[in-house]
Formats: sequence, structure tokens, C-alpha cells
Amino acid sequence: MHGNFSSSVLALHEFCLQFSNFFVISANPVSVQPDVTITSFNCILNAKEGNDMSIVKFFFTSLMLVTSLYASKEVGFHGQARQDEFVHIILYNLLGKQDIGYYLEIGAGEPVNINNTYVFEKHYGWKGLSIDLVDYKSRWYHERSNSLLLKDATQVNYSAVLQEFPQIIDYLSLDIDRHYDTVLRKVMDAKHIFKIITIEHDAYRYGDLYRNKEREILAAFGYHLLCADVSNQGNIYEDWWIYPDFFPSDLLHQLTILDLNGKDCMEVIKNIKTFLPKYKSFQKK
Repeated sequence: MHGNFSSSVLALHEFCLQFSNFFVISANPVSVQPDVTITSFNCILNAKEGNDMSIVKFFFTSLMLVTSLYASKEVGFHGQARQDEFVHIILYNLLGKQDIGYYLEIGAGEPVNINNTYVFEKHYGWKGLSIDLVDYKSRWYHERSNSLLLKDATQVNYSAVLQEFPQIIDYLSLDIDRHYDTVLRKVMDAKHIFKIITIEHDAYRYGDLYRNKEREILAAFGYHLLCADVSNQGNIYEDWWIYPDFFPSDLLHQLTILDLNGKDCMEVIKNIKTFLPKYKSFQKK
């Protein structure tokens, strides 16, 4: 059967199979075989004009459309307010992250469901430490390799537990019940820098009790509040911060004027996704 098709069309067929695998196994973005896909791309790009090229152009355009529509689905995010998707977009789509990642997760909860770091460990090989008072160990190590520390977050020596971590850590997730500012202060005193921080303040329950203290602490340490008062199902409960030194000045400016404050978590994600192609286009000029 293959004898009736040219090499460029066969290459396109192989590429389509790889793309199908990419979306069917949506929880594993590395399921596509890079060597096969790249070879197929090269054959497609070298296709001659004529019937072959017409077929190639049609399918290639269609595939690119599918990619744009489903680009965020290949990973399978688990954060309750899509915190992990926010971190992923910032680090991988905007900053072009390629090296290994590190996280500190305080108030981990379940190992997978409503967890802010699972996707980074599972699909990107990040190293990290999760902390929680509740003993999830019976399920944790069935799903996770990185450690779970069972301890009151207010009693942790963060300088000690982060001793083997690099000074710059990609992501801090702080999601506990009260004492947010106390724990945050202890983490900051450990002298590590986090590229991104998502931190709960539960303003819908406590008003400014913790929110103002958190903001004072992080502002004093040089962090920039990118998304203030992120809400989920109508409840205002988190702030999302970045450390500006890791962001080009033009990118930081454009993110700031997006006005991501006081919005639902899904609206924040949508606005940043809408901004992505505009920024990439701007970079090419």
C-alpha cells in the first residue's frame, strides 16, 4: 500500500500518528518521539510543489490549529485554582525554561488531586519537598518520588530542609490553614529566592488579617505582586507573585499592564494565554 505514496506524504502520515499519540496520551507530554517527529518535519518541509504539497499544507495547517486549541491539555493540570498551569505558562512559555526545576510545597494535601506540584515532578522531573501535617504517606509514595515531610509548617527549620536546594528555587506553593505570614517569614529568612510564589491568604474568610502581612513581607524581599486577590468560585483567597529579576523588563511591563488583579483564576490563565502569541510576535520584531 505504501508504494502508492510519496515520501513526503508518508512522512506526514507518520507525523500525524505521532501527533495523535501526543493528544490521546494527554497526561504525558513526552509521549511523542522527538526523533521521529523531527524527521517527519524535515520531510514535510522538503516536499515538492504539486499534489503532495497541497496535501501537506492542508494537514499541516489543521495540525497547527489543533495545537493552538489544545496546547494546555497535554500536561493535565491538578491545582485547585490552576496554580500549576500559571507556573507552567510563566516558566515554560514566557521564560523558556529548559533546565531542571525545584519547588517547595507547604500544605501539599493529596499527592495528585488538587496538588500544585505533581505535574512538575511527574512530567518534568523537578526535585522538591512537600510539607503537610496530615499523613498522606500511604498514598504519597505510590504516586510521588520526592519527599513528603510530616510536620507543622510553623515548626520547620527551612534553612535546614532546603540545604541541598539551589539558592534560586523555581516555585513556592504556600497553602495552609492560617499562620500564612509566620511560615512565609520563616521561609524568606532561609535566604532562598523563588521565581514564582502562589500563596493563600483566604481574604474571603479573614479579610486583611494575613493578606497585608504577607504583602509587606514579600514586597520587602523584592517580589512583585502580579496577580492580587485571585479568586476561585467567587472566593478571593490567593496572591500570585513573581521575582522581577528573572523577567526581561519589556515582559514584566506587558504582564503588569494586563491587569491580572482581582480576577477569577481561570480568567487569569485565559488572559495570559491570550497574551502569549502577542508577546512572541513582539519578540520577533
